[in-house]
Amino acid sequence: MVVFWLAAAMLVMAAIAFVVYPLFHPVRSAVSVVDRKRANVQAFRDRLYDAELERKLNGLSDEEFKLYKSELEQELLADIPLKEDVGASYIVERKQLILVVLLALLIPLVGLPLYIHWGAADEMGQWIAMESSKGMSLDQAVVELQQRLVSNPDNPEGWFVLAGTLLDLGRFQEAADALTKTLSYIPDNAPIKVMVMGQKAQALFFAGGGKITQEVKQAIDDTLALAPNEPTVMGILGIAAYNQKLYKEAIGFWQRALSSNPDEKAAQALRSGITQAQAQLQQDASLGDDNLDGKKLSSGRISVTVALSPEAKAQLRSDQFVFVLVRRVGEKMPLAVRRVSAGALSETVVLDQSNSMVGQSLENNGPLQVVARISQSNNPIPEKGDWFGEIDGVTLAEKQQLSLKLEIDKQYQ
Repeated sequence: MVVFWLAAAMLVMAAIAFVVYPLFHPVRSAVSVVDRKRANVQAFRDRLYDAELERKLNGLSDEEFKLYKSELEQELLADIPLKEDVGASYIVERKQLILVVLLALLIPLVGLPLYIHWGAADEMGQWIAMESSKGMSLDQAVVELQQRLVSNPDNPEGWFVLAGTLLDLGRFQEAADALTKTLSYIPDNAPIKVMVMGQKAQALFFAGGGKITQEVKQAIDDTLALAPNEPTVMGILGIAAYNQKLYKEAIGFWQRALSSNPDEKAAQALRSGITQAQAQLQQDASLGDDNLDGKKLSSGRISVTVALSPEAKAQLRSDQFVFVLVRRVGEKMPLAVRRVSAGALSETVVLDQSNSMVGQSLENNGPLQVVARISQSNNPIPEKGDWFGEIDGVTLAEKQQLSLKLEIDKQYQ
């Protein structure tokens, strides 16, 4: 940045010199030396001719004529310069001097505030920093950028670049902190805000070892409240479902992310994940969601019997799936979820630690909400037209086993 300001100072000095130079530039006579000689000689001849006429007409004596001619010759010699260069004259009036000095002072006094307001000093500083950081290691570049942000924290672009670099280094918690800083300087209506929120959720997810902690859930809920299809968040939910061997749910999340038209690199990763999940489904049919795994549960569980209202039953198709989930009241991220086919609704659906999205039991998690939803498009994200039912205020004590009856009787509008 020092180089930039030195260059700017040099330009200001050049502008001042451009204004001041004409004031002290020598103003040469408009008549050249040769022209002056010719004019003086011609004047001498004219006056000498007049003297001769005076002598003839008025009786000017020869002595008077010679004396007058001698005086004319002396004047002619005095008027003609001996050297070819008559030099230069400097004409500086007081008013001109004051005006030029004021103009010279106004250039930096007016130009600097205008540049600070409308210019791109911060962007120039970032560009210079990026150029100077070439050849540095990523760790060195991070230290350099952190030092710049300490002195200039009101710089969302700088914090975002820092977060991306920290993510590349695997320093996920620091990246999440940098993204938090980025969000603090972004207006609420900025189009980029949702994307930054999704990346913060991702950084927290990886910082927590790939688990959806309470902090990650909050970040996910905040993002989905603004953009239900945010691709980064869909990717996180897909990974969490895949880690829980909920391959169909993982495919649903990743397909949802693809529908948001992410960049080619992200789209390629999502398609690769979908392919792997589909391969897992083909290799082990026993991992399907239509039947209970028969394990003896040592932790608390919630058994849900789902019934349909006449209106919902009239619209149910045999190829549809029902998502049954449990979550904390007021949150969108489920603690546990199961998907069953429409034909299996006569069976009891069990929710417990084995199908938990966060790898923990459902016990002692505060007031819970149990939801059953018929998906029109077999998508894990609620959509307009889906039928659903819910029970609020459920509590599950340690190793307690609850049996609930839930009716699907409402529709998303």
